[in-house]
Amino acid sequence: MMDWKQRKILVLGARSRGLATARYLLDSGAEVYLSDPGIQPEEVSGLPQLKEVAKAQWLPWGKPIETSVEIMIQDPSVQGDPGCSRMVPEEEVAAMGELEFGYRESQCLNIAIAGSNGKSSAAACLKAIMESGQRETMVAGSEDAPIAGVITQTRQLDFLTLKLSPEQLQQTTFFRPSIALLLNLAPHPDMVGDSLDDVCRQMARLFANQQAHDWLIIQSEALARLQSLGIHIPGKVISFSSQNRRADVFMDRGLLISRINGWSGPLFNMAECPLQGEHHAENVMAAMLVGHILKISVESMKLALKQLHPLPSRGERLRELDGVTYINDASASNPLALDCSLRALKPPKPNEPHVWLIAGGDISSLDYHQLGPLISHRVKGVFLIGPAGKHLRAAWSLFAPCQISEDLLQACEAVSRKALPHDVVLLSPACSTLESFQSVDRLGELFRKVVSQLSSSRAPDDALHAHRQGAVFHSKEEDRI
Repeated sequence: MMDWKQRKILVLGARSRGLATARYLLDSGAEVYLSDPGIQPEEVSGLPQLKEVAKAQWLPWGKPIETSVEIMIQDPSVQGDPGCSRMVPEEEVAAMGELEFGYRESQCLNIAIAGSNGKSSAAACLKAIMESGQRETMVAGSEDAPIAGVITQTRQLDFLTLKLSPEQLQQTTFFRPSIALLLNLAPHPDMVGDSLDDVCRQMARLFANQQAHDWLIIQSEALARLQSLGIHIPGKVISFSSQNRRADVFMDRGLLISRINGWSGPLFNMAECPLQGEHHAENVMAAMLVGHILKISVESMKLALKQLHPLPSRGERLRELDGVTYINDASASNPLALDCSLRALKPPKPNEPHVWLIAGGDISSLDYHQLGPLISHRVKGVFLIGPAGKHLRAAWSLFAPCQISEDLLQACEAVSRKALPHDVVLLSPACSTLESFQSVDRLGELFRKVVSQLSSSRAPDDALHAHRQGAVFHSKEEDRI
């Protein structure tokens, strides 16, 4: 840890990660300057979320600063904003991202998790396994748990577990996790760059600084993709896959099996785990491989895994009403995530669709046509919401009936009238969440509330309509709030 007393630090971006960084620096005695493209200095006193950084000096966004600062720390939310370089050219001051800053300040080893999907669920599996082996860890790195917010607690930890995005990795220089997990690689609506290859190269920063004794636990399909791009992996590699039996750990009819010397044979039957689907199986494999590296017994890991349940908005079973099951998978923000959600819902009869899908969100340039055959086998009908609705209808209307809904409430009302016993109603957007929801958890919270107020007759209660005001899935242009 560095001595920050009286040092002048500029923090760019005042979302949760930037604010946590500013708070940590202020508590450490630094002189902090803050700026954000969405906040003017004269507005600061009226914003309650900024009270904890009241001692910081606020600067107008995008204007050259008059004070000489030593270091500039960027929140990922402002990455690429030209206002950053206008304020302080990077060649004139040391610059780093909040991940790099948190890594340098933390006082324990790191386990880092990256991938297009599954980071939160994998982190939950890993935390349970580590606790079963009496290893102390905390999960941080996301918007709701910034790294800077837990730095002071890292002295008591064995490992800090980090959930990381490509944007965070892009701002690293010396970041080096002792164990890195790369769960998967797929196009994402928020990905940085022009192609999946660009994302692969950004994800490679996860392990680029590792040494020969560090570990990379990686999905075998992702490993093949990186190898095709000639990306060097400096540490030790262990692969896993739910489909590739040549991986070091693979799945055969629900049984997780290891091919690793000295640790070979059956590990765990996924039928004993509340987390279902191939995507959850891969999260479990990755977590168990960390347990293997840390020499945690398989029996301890199995006991922990049997107690796990889906996280909120991540394959969360909300309720069964009149024989219809409602599932909240609001975190599914790309085609691969929707693919995983649908494959996890086995039809009661072969090739008989039983899912009513609610999808949509912000407009995306991703390819959704590839989901067509799976939708034709699993989905009875699709209710589409948000600006992406027409784009998804064009991709899927040949495979299932598609209907544009004004908002999430209207979609829930319509599907509750159509669903029959043994059907499943699935919220799985396959798109980025609109700004009006701020996060997938807010979207999932609304869906949870709407479903909780459906009546047993499957017609919505009057109270349900109260959510329409101020709680709809809309585009900014429509201004439906």
